[in-house]
Formats: sequence, C-alpha cells, structure tokens
Amino acid sequence: MDILNIPIDIIKRYKASKAEKELLAFAIGIKCLYSNSVLTDVTPYKVMKLFHVSHDKAKRLINGALNDSFLFSVKGGSFLANTFKSKEIKRSIGRTPFIYTSDYCYKLNKKEYSIRMLVHELNCIMLLCAVNSIDRDNFPQSNGKPKQKRCALTKDLTLRKLGNISGSSKSTAHRLMNEMFRNGVISKTRAHGEMVIHTVNANTVEEWRKRTGRKHFIYNPKDGSGWIVIPCSYSICDRGTTEKYKHVIYNHKKRVESSNLKVSKHPVYENPFDNPINAAYL
Repeated sequence: MDILNIPIDIIKRYKASKAEKELLAFAIGIKCLYSNSVLTDVTPYKVMKLFHVSHDKAKRLINGALNDSFLFSVKGGSFLANTFKSKEIKRSIGRTPFIYTSDYCYKLNKKEYSIRMLVHELNCIMLLCAVNSIDRDNFPQSNGKPKQKRCALTKDLTLRKLGNISGSSKSTAHRLMNEMFRNGVISKTRAHGEMVIHTVNANTVEEWRKRTGRKHFIYNPKDGSGWIVIPCSYSICDRGTTEKYKHVIYNHKKRVESSNLKVSKHPVYENPFDNPINAAYL
C-alpha cells in the first residue's frame, strides 16, 4: 500500500481551528487520490462527490485553497496540493557530515478518505504522537540508562493538555482517547489521588513546593493531609502504530535508491505547473 508522509509540524500549523484542519485534510485527500497531487476541473460538485461534504463546505474548501498558497498552487480550474517536505537545510554532526532536509512524519496509508475521516485522523495522529513521545522517553538505551534528551514536553497528559496538543476540545480528546483504548491501540491507567503531604503546615508545604515545583494541592480537612491528582497515563499497544512515526531524511541515499530516483533528473520548478508532469493535466 502506498504511503504519504505527513510532517507533524504541518499538522501543528493547521490545528488551530476545524476550518484549518479541513483545508489541510483537503490537500491530504488530493494527494491520497492522485499520484501527481493535482485535482483537475475543480467544481463544488466534484469536491462534494470525492470528499463526501455538503455543497457549502465544498465551496469553503475551494475558497480556502484559492487563498492558501502554502498548501495549494492554483492554475485555471486545477488545484495542485503542494509538497509537504521541509525546505530547511540541515547539517549532520559526525565523522562524515552531510547536508540534508528532513521532517518528523506520520506515515498515512493512501486510500480514499472523506474530509471528516481525515480530520479524525489528524486529531488521532497528534494525540498518539504525544503518547509515543512519552513511550520513547521511558524506553531505556542499550546500556540500561535513560535517554538524556526528552521527546515529550510533559509526562502528565491531562485532557486539557491533550486538547491543546490536538487542537480540539477536552471532550473530543476524551472521546478519541477512549475510542483508541477500546480499539486496543493504546492502554491507559485510571486517574487517581496521591498523598504528597502527610500533615499540612507552613514548613511541609514549603518543603514540598521546593522539592517538586508544584504550587497547588488538595487539602483533606479530615486528617490534615495534602493530595494531588495523578492523571491517566497512556501507552501505545500496537507496534504498527509506533512504526508510523518516523524521522524521514528526504535525500538519504537509501531512500533515493529505493525510489530509483536521482536528484539531477528532477529539477526544481519555481511554478509547480511548469513541471510537464503536472502541466499535462491542465
């Protein structure tokens, strides 16, 4: 099955609103349907039929594409979904340094998607990315020592944080996490309380805050103790899901050879429609 590499940074860029996610989903959907990433003879009816949306939403997607030069190049009645590949030049560190371009990507199976399905996928991709980052932090190196560089910004994945990560509401994040738990994609532990201060007084509170950096706790007036809530913890169960998150080096020798491509055969076109492959579909 063909795979589309979707950079996580692209999803972060378009996660602020449902309309932006749908526009990104429109570009992804075109790439999944057409190997040259070109949708020809664009009309609201065609977009409705291909992506299973209403007439009004089809018009909004078309207007959004016309005004987003980052995701789309438009000429006549044809829309080209631009490449997602990063153009940032990076330099490796080592004995044989080399220049490369890369992205941390999610590998999406190419097939026919509706816009709704793709928005759902984008939300799940970001949620699983956060869980995967924690899993990688917890995975020890071969010498038994933990990794020095952290992948996750936080270990406490509260519903609020999950919502912020995916660009969705807490209720949506909760529903999606429960859905993936039921489907066996992730495992989770229940949220629970933990006593952190046996006897609350000025000294114990100051000591606890210095030691943990936390400011808030829950006071139990019955026994004078202090508690915090440990949120649910998650882990990815399905190895195949973990393997979908990869750091892709676009000009890596093995990648280029496996595609039987040579950089010299593929000049960079300032206008994508100058490429004869795309121009043939105009």
